[in-house]
Amino acid sequence: LDLADSASRSLGRAVGIYPEIKHPTWHNKLPQLVTAGVTIEDLVVQKLHERGYAVSAPFGSEAWRLKPVYVQCFEPTILQKLSTMTDMPLVLLLGGWKGYVTADVGLTMEDLISDDSLEKLSKYVAGVGPWKSSLYSVVDIVAGDSHIGGSSTDSASSNSSSSSACRSGRCSGFIHPDVARVSTSSGSPGHLQSTGLVSKLHKHGFQVHPYTLRDEQQFVPSSCNGDVRCEFAWLFGTESIDGAFADYPGTLVEWLQRKSVA
Repeated sequence: LDLADSASRSLGRAVGIYPEIKHPTWHNKLPQLVTAGVTIEDLVVQKLHERGYAVSAPFGSEAWRLKPVYVQCFEPTILQKLSTMTDMPLVLLLGGWKGYVTADVGLTMEDLISDDSLEKLSKYVAGVGPWKSSLYSVVDIVAGDSHIGGSSTDSASSNSSSSSACRSGRCSGFIHPDVARVSTSSGSPGHLQSTGLVSKLHKHGFQVHPYTLRDEQQFVPSSCNGDVRCEFAWLFGTESIDGAFADYPGTLVEWLQRKSVA
C-alpha cells in the first residue's frame, strides 16, 4: 500500500492495487485468528478502508479512478460476505484444471460458470479472473483435434518429459498447469480456438482478467511458437479481455502501448 501511494505521488497519477484474499477457508481456521475472533477478510477490509479504499467504488467511477482497487479471491462465499462489508469491486478467480473445486463449498468450474451461477455472482462480483488455459483450445490444423489449454492428455504429457528440468515447469513429477505441452498429432503448432468463456462472462456483465501470462516459452500456447505477444494479441484482440495478470507486466504494458498507437 505504501508502494502504491509512493508511486502515485511520483508518477502524478493513480496507481491501483489488486490484493488477493488467499485461502480464507484455511487461514480462518488458524488458532491466532480463531482466538482473536477475526477472519482474514475482516483484516483485509479493515486495512484497505483505513487507507482510503472504502470510497473506491463502483468500478469505473471517478472515485474508483482516483484510487483504483480490485479485491480477488477463489472462494465465492467469501466474496459474497465481502459484498456486505465493502463497496470495493470484487473479482472471483476461477480454476479450470482437472480436478479443480473451490475450497469453501467444493464447486467445480462447471458449477461456477453455469448461467444460473453467473447470474447470482453478478449481484456482488464485478469481475472474473479465469485460468487462461480455460479460454482456448489448440486445434490441430491437419488432424482437426483440439486440446483445452494446449494440453494433450495428462498421462501422455507426464510420460513424455518427466525428467525435464524445473525451468520447464516440471519438478519431481509435477507438471505446472500453465505449461504449453505438445498438443498436436501432426507436429504442426495448430491454432487457438475460443472456448467461448470470455464471451459468456461479458454477457453477464463481468470484467474478465485471466491469469497468468508469462514470457517464458514453455508457458505460451504452442500455437504461438513461444511468442507471448501472439498470446496477448489473441486474448486482447480476438477475445477482448479487459485486463490480465502477468508475471512480466513490463512486456504486456509495452505491447499495449504499441497497440494503442498503431
